[in-house]
Amino acid sequence: MSRRVSLVWKQLRALLASATTWAPLSSALAEDPTVLYSAEHMWTRYDGEYILVGISSHLSCMLGKITLIELGVSEGDNLGENFEFAVVESDKAATELSLPVAGRLVDVNDAVLEAPHLLRDDPEGSAWILQMLPTDLEQIEKLFRKDAYVQYVGGVCE
Repeated sequence: MSRRVSLVWKQLRALLASATTWAPLSSALAEDPTVLYSAEHMWTRYDGEYILVGISSHLSCMLGKITLIELGVSEGDNLGENFEFAVVESDKAATELSLPVAGRLVDVNDAVLEAPHLLRDDPEGSAWILQMLPTDLEQIEKLFRKDAYVQYVGGVCE
Protein backbone atom coordinates (compact mmCIF):
# COMPACT_ATOMS: atom_id res chain seq x y z
CA MET A 1 0.00 0.00 0.00
CA SER A 2 1.42 3.37 -0.96
CA ARG A 3 2.22 5.90 1.72
CA ARG A 4 -0.53 8.27 0.47
CA VAL A 5 -3.17 5.53 0.48
CA SER A 6 -2.03 4.47 3.95
CA LEU A 7 -2.42 8.05 5.18
CA VAL A 8 -5.86 8.34 3.56
CA TRP A 9 -6.91 5.08 5.17
CA LYS A 10 -5.74 6.31 8.60
CA GLN A 11 -7.75 9.50 8.12
CA LEU A 12 -10.81 7.50 7.05
CA ARG A 13 -10.51 5.23 10.09
CA ALA A 14 -10.27 8.28 12.37
CA LEU A 15 -13.34 9.77 10.69
CA LEU A 16 -15.27 6.53 11.06
CA ALA A 17 -14.20 6.16 14.69
CA SER A 18 -15.53 9.62 15.48
CA ALA A 19 -18.76 8.80 13.66
CA THR A 20 -19.94 6.56 16.47
CA THR A 21 -21.07 9.70 18.31
CA TRP A 22 -23.48 10.80 15.57
CA ALA A 23 -27.13 10.81 16.51
CA PRO A 24 -29.26 8.49 14.38
CA LEU A 25 -31.40 10.28 11.80
CA SER A 26 -34.30 7.93 12.50
CA SER A 27 -34.78 4.42 13.77
CA ALA A 28 -35.15 3.28 10.15
CA LEU A 29 -31.80 4.80 9.22
CA ALA A 30 -29.59 4.09 12.21
CA GLU A 31 -25.99 5.09 11.57
CA ASP A 32 -23.37 2.53 10.68
CA PRO A 33 -20.10 4.47 10.49
CA THR A 34 -18.57 1.91 8.12
CA VAL A 35 -21.23 2.55 5.46
CA LEU A 36 -20.66 5.31 2.91
CA TYR A 37 -22.85 6.38 -0.02
CA SER A 38 -22.39 7.53 -3.61
CA ALA A 39 -24.34 10.19 -5.46
CA GLU A 40 -25.65 7.32 -7.61
CA HIS A 41 -27.42 5.83 -4.56
CA MET A 42 -25.03 2.97 -3.89
CA TRP A 43 -23.62 2.11 -0.46
CA THR A 44 -20.28 0.59 0.45
CA ARG A 45 -19.08 -1.07 3.62
CA TYR A 46 -15.29 -1.42 3.91
CA ASP A 47 -13.92 -3.91 6.45
CA GLY A 48 -10.24 -3.09 5.92
CA GLU A 49 -9.84 -5.64 3.12
CA TYR A 50 -13.05 -5.99 1.13
CA ILE A 51 -15.86 -3.66 0.14
CA LEU A 52 -19.49 -4.75 0.01
CA VAL A 53 -21.63 -2.83 -2.49
CA GLY A 54 -25.41 -2.50 -2.57
CA ILE A 55 -28.25 -0.11 -3.32
CA SER A 56 -29.25 2.50 -0.77
CA SER A 57 -32.50 2.30 1.16
CA HIS A 58 -33.49 5.51 -0.61
CA LEU A 59 -33.10 4.00 -4.08
CA SER A 60 -34.88 0.84 -2.96
CA CYS A 61 -37.80 2.91 -1.70
CA MET A 62 -37.94 4.95 -4.90
CA LEU A 63 -37.94 1.82 -7.08
CA GLY A 64 -40.83 0.13 -5.30
CA LYS A 65 -41.34 -3.59 -5.92
CA ILE A 66 -38.07 -4.92 -7.35
CA THR A 67 -38.64 -7.77 -9.80
CA LEU A 68 -35.28 -8.49 -11.45
CA ILE A 69 -31.58 -7.79 -11.17
CA GLU A 70 -29.44 -8.47 -14.22
CA LEU A 71 -25.73 -8.62 -13.46
CA GLY A 72 -23.29 -7.75 -16.25
CA VAL A 73 -20.10 -8.85 -14.47
CA SER A 74 -18.39 -12.05 -13.29
CA GLU A 75 -16.22 -12.97 -10.35
CA GLY A 76 -12.60 -12.06 -11.03
CA ASP A 77 -13.46 -9.07 -13.24
CA ASN A 78 -11.49 -5.86 -12.67
CA LEU A 79 -14.02 -3.04 -12.65
CA GLY A 80 -13.54 0.71 -12.76
CA GLU A 81 -15.18 3.42 -10.72
CA ASN A 82 -18.60 4.33 -12.18
CA PHE A 83 -18.69 1.08 -14.20
CA GLU A 84 -22.32 0.09 -14.83
CA PHE A 85 -22.44 -3.45 -13.45
CA ALA A 86 -26.14 -4.28 -13.28
CA VAL A 87 -29.69 -3.29 -14.13
CA VAL A 88 -32.45 -3.44 -11.52
CA GLU A 89 -36.02 -3.64 -12.78
CA SER A 90 -39.04 -2.75 -10.68
CA ASP A 91 -42.71 -1.96 -11.08
CA LYS A 92 -41.70 1.72 -11.43
CA ALA A 93 -38.48 1.78 -13.47
CA ALA A 94 -35.38 0.04 -14.75
CA THR A 95 -32.21 1.50 -13.24
CA GLU A 96 -28.55 0.95 -14.10
CA LEU A 97 -26.27 0.48 -11.10
CA SER A 98 -22.74 1.89 -11.17
CA LEU A 99 -19.79 1.17 -8.91
CA PRO A 100 -18.76 3.82 -6.40
CA VAL A 101 -15.17 2.49 -6.27
CA ALA A 102 -12.86 0.48 -8.53
CA GLY A 103 -11.84 -3.05 -7.66
CA ARG A 104 -11.72 -6.74 -8.45
CA LEU A 105 -14.99 -8.59 -8.06
CA VAL A 106 -14.52 -11.47 -5.59
CA ASP A 107 -18.10 -12.51 -4.79
CA VAL A 108 -21.70 -12.00 -5.84
CA ASN A 109 -24.68 -12.35 -3.51
CA ASP A 110 -26.54 -15.12 -5.34
CA ALA A 111 -29.45 -14.87 -2.88
CA VAL A 112 -30.24 -11.37 -4.19
CA LEU A 113 -30.05 -12.51 -7.81
CA GLU A 114 -32.46 -15.36 -7.08
CA ALA A 115 -34.80 -13.26 -4.91
CA PRO A 116 -34.58 -9.60 -6.01
CA HIS A 117 -37.26 -8.57 -3.49
CA LEU A 118 -34.48 -8.81 -0.87
CA LEU A 119 -33.19 -5.51 -2.27
CA ARG A 120 -36.40 -3.97 -0.97
CA ASP A 121 -36.55 -5.93 2.30
CA ASP A 122 -33.00 -5.27 3.57
CA PRO A 123 -31.13 -3.11 1.03
CA GLU A 124 -28.34 -1.98 3.36
CA GLY A 125 -27.86 -5.27 5.16
CA SER A 126 -28.10 -8.83 3.89
CA ALA A 127 -29.02 -7.66 0.37
CA TRP A 128 -25.52 -6.55 -0.63
CA ILE A 129 -24.87 -7.23 -4.31
CA LEU A 130 -21.09 -7.40 -4.80
CA GLN A 131 -18.01 -8.02 -2.69
CA MET A 132 -14.88 -6.40 -4.11
CA LEU A 133 -11.21 -6.05 -3.39
CA PRO A 134 -10.73 -2.28 -3.83
CA THR A 135 -7.90 -1.06 -6.03
CA ASP A 136 -8.05 2.66 -5.20
CA LEU A 137 -8.91 3.54 -1.62
CA GLU A 138 -8.69 7.25 -2.41
CA GLN A 139 -12.04 6.94 -4.17
CA ILE A 140 -13.63 6.38 -0.78
CA GLU A 141 -12.95 10.05 0.02
CA LYS A 142 -15.65 11.04 -2.53
CA LEU A 143 -18.42 9.12 -0.76
CA PHE A 144 -21.00 10.54 1.66
CA ARG A 145 -21.58 9.69 5.30
CA LYS A 146 -25.21 8.80 6.03
CA ASP A 147 -26.18 12.26 7.28
CA ALA A 148 -24.73 13.97 4.21
CA TYR A 149 -26.35 11.43 1.90
CA VAL A 150 -29.80 11.92 3.44
CA GLN A 151 -29.36 15.68 3.02
CA TYR A 152 -28.20 15.13 -0.59
CA VAL A 153 -31.33 13.12 -1.49
CA GLY A 154 -33.61 15.54 0.32
CA GLY A 155 -34.67 13.39 3.25
CA VAL A 156 -35.80 9.91 4.06
CA CYS A 157 -38.00 8.06 1.56
CA GLU A 158 -41.02 6.59 3.34
